[in-house]
Amino acid sequence: MQIGILRINLASQINDGTCMNLSLHIISDIEKIAAQHETWNNFVNKNFDNPFILYKFVELYAKSNDSHCTPLFIIGETDKKTIGIAPLKVHRNFRVNVATFVMPPETSPDFFTYEKFKAPFIDRIVDYVFGRLKCGIVDLTFPAESNSFRIFKNSCQGRGIQLHVEPYHGRRILKVDSDWELFERSRGGKFRRKIRKIQKKLDRAGLHRVICLERKNRESNVFKKILKIDRLSWKEHWRSKRRMNFDPDLPIHWFGAAESARTVPNFKNTVWFLELNNRLIAYAIVHIYKQIATIAKTSYDQRYRSYYPGIYLINSIIEALFKQGKIRMIDFMTDMEFMRTWTNTVLGRVRILAAKGKFSKLMLSFYCNKEIRKTLRNVECQFLRMI
Repeated sequence: MQIGILRINLASQINDGTCMNLSLHIISDIEKIAAQHETWNNFVNKNFDNPFILYKFVELYAKSNDSHCTPLFIIGETDKKTIGIAPLKVHRNFRVNVATFVMPPETSPDFFTYEKFKAPFIDRIVDYVFGRLKCGIVDLTFPAESNSFRIFKNSCQGRGIQLHVEPYHGRRILKVDSDWELFERSRGGKFRRKIRKIQKKLDRAGLHRVICLERKNRESNVFKKILKIDRLSWKEHWRSKRRMNFDPDLPIHWFGAAESARTVPNFKNTVWFLELNNRLIAYAIVHIYKQIATIAKTSYDQRYRSYYPGIYLINSIIEALFKQGKIRMIDFMTDMEFMRTWTNTVLGRVRILAAKGKFSKLMLSFYCNKEIRKTLRNVECQFLRMI
């Protein structure tokens, strides 16, 4: 699908009833969007706190897609001012054009725009992807707290587009609104005993320490150390079953953070290691942006599993962030079992699939059939056990 650069000018009405000229600037060439990276980053930096919509992250996610995907960098403008951005991609599946966000759901993608422009901005995007692009299916996952989901849903329903809505796994967050000692007490005696038990076990195993490196140190072998730990983790077995050589998100978090730290003043990237007897056994990559610390990637050497190195390292990071007093929230990105150690607060996500056209609606109906989905999952599990 070749789009290049396209500009669509439309008249729209905003919430206060006034009329405006809304222009969609759509770029599918990654090299050409690079010329817009300052405009993109300035808009994000002034209005939003999600680090993964900074230009370099979006660019790397777009480049990580296979050659059959076409990125769509959509910039909404009115009176020559940027009022919204939407990073999408389109690929073909069973002869149907399917549109999704460029970034994975774990990064909490959205239609990023001012609230008063959100409805017309999303309306124009719906018209564009189902109209000019002739997409049969749009598959988007939103943060549950965003009203983009409701607006997108209403926009599709007004056009007779078939919908399927389902919950998607959320993300745990921890508000940093007290000192560390008060937080420890709030988690109860069980929490403190658990951490002390891990501490004593590591003490008996030998000398251990937590190391924090800021990305500006630019140590050339830091990323190699991260990869080494990752290849010795439980994730390697999971990836080998799926014929994956490495975690494709790791380079995005590493190099995306490096460029963002260089070009975005209030973005910082840190890498944390747990070292035991001069051997690195766990790591965590933490992005800090607008007083939010995002634990983007973490893993540990499977051989040291009995020492709970992941929990010990994350707890040390959280303690350090509390004591620094510069963070207002910690974002875990996902909702894994071990994260309950520190917080009970989960922000949900919601997935919406929209289909237009007979064949696309038939595909959606098959997908929504729980028995068919269960059968497909069983077939996949049996296949993975065989290889």
